[in-house]
Amino acid sequence: MHKLLRCCDVIPGCNFIARGVNENEIIIRATRHARAVHNLAWMTPEFLKCVLAAIRDDEPMIVEG
Repeated sequence: MHKLLRCCDVIPGCNFIARGVNENEIIIRATRHARAVHNLAWMTPEFLKCVLAAIRDDEPMIVEG
């Protein structure tokens, strides 16, 4: 199952959503986003724990046809 991270679950007010096939892919996308948008030079262990706790299973998309 794919994974999902809503940035607002870690940093209130941010509407960025990262999707990936696993937690590692989410961490990579979240790190790039944090650097580019939130000016975070690196992820502290405490911040990483918050990010990991916020990762959820992604809901499958329903396509109506």
